[in-house]
Amino acid sequence: TCITDVANFRDTAGRMIYGFPWIQTSIDGVLTYTNPASWIASVLSQTSPHIDPAYVKNTAFLGGITALKQTLTRAGYIQAMAAGIMAFENDQDIGFKIKSGVVTQIADSSKVLVLRRRMADFLTNSAARFLKNYQNAVNSTGNRTLIKSAFMTFITGLENVGILPKDKEVKSGKAKIV
Repeated sequence: TCITDVANFRDTAGRMIYGFPWIQTSIDGVLTYTNPASWIASVLSQTSPHIDPAYVKNTAFLGGITALKQTLTRAGYIQAMAAGIMAFENDQDIGFKIKSGVVTQIADSSKVLVLRRRMADFLTNSAARFLKNYQNAVNSTGNRTLIKSAFMTFITGLENVGILPKDKEVKSGKAKIV
């Protein structure tokens, strides 16, 4: 049913997330099923954009989960991921966690991970905020050189703390082009 339903929520930008299944938690002492969207939002709001929501340490943000309304088999999780569904699982060794950090956009395989969309937005928004300093400035070689230098310094800082990969860490080509 969820695989059929997610087809109604496709996007091409990779910003839509379809969570499954409903999650049980205790609210004022009463066990209640809640929409998985709030649990996904909790993880995303407390992690850096380069961190996959399915990262095992994100279980720390899911401590209130007491059960899942439905469980999937391994084949079911594979089908859900292929369909663009961010499913939760109860791993017997780890606890409740997100199984696959995917978005509903499945047409372009390079854009299925939520961390890819979050990082693209983070970098674009960071550049846009910085460029406001040069709004309506002369389009001179000097200004363009200053801007590129600032971008490269920003990128190097992100590389040094492990948020962005360095060019030598990718198999072919460059990790980024400025």
